[in-house]
Amino acid sequence: MTGPLDRLLAQERRAQRPLLARAALLAAVVAAASVLLLGLSGWFITAAAIAGLAGPAAALAFNYMLPSAGIRLLAILRTGARYGERLASHEAAFGALARIRPAIFRALAAQPAGTALAFGTGEATARLIGDVDAMEMQFVRQSAPWGVAAALITGFGLVSLGSVVASIATACCMAVLLIVADRLARRSAPLGKAVQYAAGALRETFAGLADAALELRCFGLEPWAAAQVDDQSRALAAAQRAQAEAAGWLDLLHATAVGIAAATAAIVSAGSGAPRAALAALAAAMTIDAGTPVLRAMIERGRMRAARDRLDDILETHESAETYPEDASSRALPNTAGPSRSALHFVVSAGTCHVRRGDRVALTGPSGIGKTTPRRTAAVVAAEHAWRNLAGRR
Repeated sequence: MTGPLDRLLAQERRAQRPLLARAALLAAVVAAASVLLLGLSGWFITAAAIAGLAGPAAALAFNYMLPSAGIRLLAILRTGARYGERLASHEAAFGALARIRPAIFRALAAQPAGTALAFGTGEATARLIGDVDAMEMQFVRQSAPWGVAAALITGFGLVSLGSVVASIATACCMAVLLIVADRLARRSAPLGKAVQYAAGALRETFAGLADAALELRCFGLEPWAAAQVDDQSRALAAAQRAQAEAAGWLDLLHATAVGIAAATAAIVSAGSGAPRAALAALAAAMTIDAGTPVLRAMIERGRMRAARDRLDDILETHESAETYPEDASSRALPNTAGPSRSALHFVVSAGTCHVRRGDRVALTGPSGIGKTTPRRTAAVVAAEHAWRNLAGRR
């Protein structure tokens, strides 16, 4: 069963479909051009070296113009497509976040009094900034699978020019890499969650202490406050270090797979000649290297899941509340008389003014007339009412 955040993300994916499709197409072009570029470069360098060693006649007869032109074309194509892919994917992500973040804010603002009071400034900021920013990567990485697919197709085709067995070996190497990386990512998922929760705790601690800066200075508690922030910072640094170590093992696994694939393709394709063996080796290496975005997404899986859980908690509470008409925020209250220039009070006839839950009421007036006091009183009364209901159920 999908949660409210999944539905919100699916809605934004539909809205950003043209940009995401463009990013996917360009990512495929980048991956295919990268594999072709490296494979052609290996073939060209090796073939040119052999022609040079064969003597002046062979060197002069060797057509180096066509391969060099192809290499330059592929390099330009890869650079331009990569720029376009980044531009399209980030435009889609920013456009989606421009609607996701206000939705999260509306859900936070509509929380019941008891729940809303439990959110400090730092925690609310962590949800609106840290957790929502984590969702950005979902849109940026939407094009990654298409790039990997294009790299696999292009890479297997080039490697098979050296040897079909080398192509099969490259496919097996990629499969083993993804399976082992998935298991490592599952084991390191709690580390990513710890990073997300530690970042939220640091924001909450710092914001709470910053709000009480005058009191802390008055009572000489600044060293204690600094120690509290330092403890949370160390906890976040420890969580980030643990996640970085897990990512390091994944990078080591990836580099090993690239080396094994290249060496295997070179050895197996040696019988077809040195140029083709070089082409197969470098194409195999680039094919495995194209899996980098997928591996990055795997290592971030725990942090993404923590962010999703934290945002789902807010949205689920908001969805479970009563729904209101669209114009509730702008509905005028009946039988109310606003203050004149000489009056500093409202007159509301008893029994004729109905403020429904979810309505927004503005208290305006000069500074010092007590606009904040009713709000605080209402919040305390609502919290006490909630506690009484809870005690009554027990």
